[in-house]
Order: sequence, then C-alpha cells, then structure tokens
Amino acid sequence: TSGELAVAGDDLEITLSKVEGSAAGTYAITGVSANENYNVTFVPGIYTITAAPITVTITSNGGVYGKITPATATLHGLIAADEGRVTAILTYTGTANDGITRYDNSTEAPKLAGTYTVTATVSGGNYTLTGVTSAVYVIERATVELPTAESKDYTGAPLTSDLIETDDYTVTQGTDWVNVGRYEVVLTLKYSANYRWANISGAEATVWFEIEQAENAFVSDPVLNGWTYGGTANEPGGAEAKYGTVVYLYSESEEGEYTATVPTAAGTYYVKAFVAETANWAAAESAAVSFTIGRASVSVPFFRLSGSRYTGEQLSNQLVWFYEDIMRAAASAGAVVTDGVVYATNAGTYTVTISLLDTRNYVWANGRDTAVTLSWTISDAINNVISDLVFAAAWTYGETPAAPTANATYGTVQFRYAAYDGNTDYEDITDWSNTMPTAAGTYVICAYVTGTSDYNGAELCAEFTILRAEMTVSRVAGYTGTYDGAPHAARTAGAVVTVDGCAATWQYSERANGPWQ
Repeated sequence: TSGELAVAGDDLEITLSKVEGSAAGTYAITGVSANENYNVTFVPGIYTITAAPITVTITSNGGVYGKITPATATLHGLIAADEGRVTAILTYTGTANDGITRYDNSTEAPKLAGTYTVTATVSGGNYTLTGVTSAVYVIERATVELPTAESKDYTGAPLTSDLIETDDYTVTQGTDWVNVGRYEVVLTLKYSANYRWANISGAEATVWFEIEQAENAFVSDPVLNGWTYGGTANEPGGAEAKYGTVVYLYSESEEGEYTATVPTAAGTYYVKAFVAETANWAAAESAAVSFTIGRASVSVPFFRLSGSRYTGEQLSNQLVWFYEDIMRAAASAGAVVTDGVVYATNAGTYTVTISLLDTRNYVWANGRDTAVTLSWTISDAINNVISDLVFAAAWTYGETPAAPTANATYGTVQFRYAAYDGNTDYEDITDWSNTMPTAAGTYVICAYVTGTSDYNGAELCAEFTILRAEMTVSRVAGYTGTYDGAPHAARTAGAVVTVDGCAATWQYSERANGPWQ
C-alpha cells in the first residue's frame, strides 16, 4: 500500500491503495503521489485473490417413493473460519419415471421415483470445488406386496374374491365364477411410475382366486310313511341337502348296506338320503329314518255252511275267505280240501286246520298268525219213508199178493209183519216176522230202514187183511129115514170147490134158520 519511488533523487512520495476485501476475487490497485513537483500518472494494477480449491463428498441417499432422504454433501478444505459458514449447494437434474416431470438444477429434492443427477456447488466465491462434484440420486419405486385372494367354498351362486381396489391398484375379476376352479384376478397398479409389484415386473399382476369344493350336509332328514304288504309303496320325501340331487336308498338295518331296491316284505326298514359327490360339493348322507311295512291283514276263513245232513252223496262246504296262494288247509280223516272246498260223505264232525303260508307278510284280522281250526258237522240223515207204501190192503186166503214196495230217503227199505188185534200200538208189537203171513187174519206191515252212523232209522206201517176163502157147494143132499139111534152124515150131491185143500164142514139145525151145530 506504500513504497518509495525516486526520480532524479526526488522521492515521489507515492502511496498505493486497493479495494478492501479478503474474499477471492479481483481488486484494483491505485496510487497517490504527495510530491507536488511531479505529476504522477498511475496505471491501475490488479490484485487477485484466487478461490481456494476444496473437495466435496456427496451422500446420495434417495430411497423409495414416499420415503426419501435428500442427498447431503460434506466440504473438505475449508479454513477454520469458514467451517459451518460456507456450505455446499445441491441441485437435482433429471426426469421422473413418469416421463413428464422434469427437474433442472432444482434445489428441491425430487419426490417422484426416478434416476436423477445431484450436483454440488459451494456458496460464496472463496472456494472452488475440485474432484467429483455430482452423484446419481435414485428414488426407487415403492414396492406393493401382491395380496392373496382367499379361496371360498362353492355356494351355487357367482362368487368373487374379496380383493377390492386400493389407492395403489385396481382389481379386475369375473362376475360369473360359480363352479369349483381357479380364476385369474388381475391387479393393475394405478401409478406404476412410482410403484412396482414385489418380484413382478410390469404394472399388471395376476393372483389366483379359488372356488373350493363345498362341504355338504343334510338340513332335513327323510320322511317316509310305512305301508301294508302288497300295497303301493309310499315314496320318501322331505330330505334336503345344502347341495345336489337327493337319492333315497333302503336297508334292512340302520348300519347295513343301502341300495335302491324298495323293500316289499313286511318288516322294519331304514331309509337314508344321499347326495353324490361332484367337483362342486362333497357327498352327503342323511340320518337313517325307520319305517314299517305292516303285515297284510286277512280275514279268518269260515265255512259257508254251519252244518250239513247226510245224503249218501259226497257233500261240500266252501271255505269263505280262503286263498290258496297265501293259505294252506289240512282236513281231518274222511274229508279232503280242494280249491277251498271241503268234501266229505259220511256223517261226522270234520276239522280243517288253516295256516298262513307266509306269516312274515300276513296276519289274521284278529292280530294273530297261528293256525286256526274250523269244524264242519254232517249230521245223521232224517229218514222219511215215502207215504206211497204200496201193498194190498186185503186179499183172500190162498191168493198171492204183489210184493210190497216203499221208498226211503236214505238206506235200504226192508219189510216186517205182525198179527194185529186192532188195539195195540205198533211200537208195542214184539213178534215181528220178516215172512209175509198167509193165513187169514188182520196184520200190520212196516217198511223200515235200520239207522246207521250216517242216518236215522225210520219206518212206515200199514194194516192189511187176509180174507178167508169161500167154498161153493153146488147141491147138498140131505138124509131121510127112520130114527134108528145112529148118526147119519149129510152128503153132497154135486161138485165142491175147495181152497188150499180146505174141505167142507157140515152144521146142522132143527130149523132152517138155525141155530146150527
């Protein structure tokens, strides 16, 4: 700022000066001469303070969209007095991933995902940066975790996953997914410039939504009313499962094998409802429900005739309500059963034992199923001798009458004879003879049938007379003479008619009109 400059031994008394300042830069130097003897013209000089070289370390930082840390810089080489006073200035340049947003030497750190350049400068002019003064500043796209589409069981109605649109992505899925299977759900990032799927490139990601086989169960069990053997089987109903078509199967025991065969025999059975497994639902089986096929009730047979009477011919008695296809009849000795008719001839009591052939399926109307025994009695016949007993009521001794005839309802008619006094009851006569009498007199003839085990005995009686025969004398010659004390016989003077060897007898009287002796 000062110095000596002499001209011919004279001191010009020059004083130099420069602009005040210590910062790096260029300063002008001027002077003033105090020696008035000279006009001193000064040519300005330049005083330069060169910026001190320093270096910078840039820490890029950056980060993930939504969670970023701006870059930082540390200066190296500052003089102590500038520590904390001189700072690095960071600016960012580059285009975001969206291709639209641009940063040009922005002092504000980018927020959108992308790759940028961060450059450091130093404040003031006293320092100049040397070495590396920029770095890459990266904001990664934020990772969106791919959600899981929880599976659902088949319901028979269209299903969708429970994934819904978020701030990060949209959801595209079908509306007609009904059956069991795997279905694609497409998730699309709304801002793929700033977000990305974990482990998947691109804005779209696919997740699988599964409709799984539904568990199945019956919500109501079968209902089946029993029926009577031989009748129309009732159809089961009432069973309902969550899914599927119900099929009814039958078994003889609750835990037995079930088949589609509908039972027909009387007894207690079980029915279950089943649904077959499909891809959409599991098989289902209902509880077992019992039902009964009751035994068919049949009327107890009886004889159409309460009894019969012996006729000598084979008799029959129909069994009412007897059916050969379900019953068996066995007759006692002397009787036979054919086609539900009992046949017998002789008088007596016959029994028929009737049993059910199939007691499992049939029962008598009285609730029993044991054999029943019926009785049929053929009573002894009542003999009525026909009133047309044909026999001569009278004939004359020596004549031969026609043989008697008579008819009886049952049995062989025989005849017997006895003398009759006109007063005795026929029942009291004891001296009967089977030989027709021949002597003149009054008699009784009885046509009779001897009773047997099959019919009663019977008789019909009538009286008859055998008249005495008349002998004709054509002429009688008397005796005329003198009493001599000796008997004298009469004599016939003509032919004498004799009957069966009978001879004429003589009677005498003193008078013409008797008495005779």
